Amino acid sequence: MSGVYGTVVWFYEEKNQILVRFGATQQMYFAPDELKRWGG
Repeated sequence: MSGVYGTVVWFYEEKNQILVRFGATQQMYFAPDELKRWGG
């Protein structure tokens, strides 16, 4: 999903995964090292 912007909506602590939502219907889990913070 390189170059696609999403919104973090949940952190699944037991699996150390972050749920990211893209648009209104698509969402996926990522490991913290797979994401890059955008902006400030």
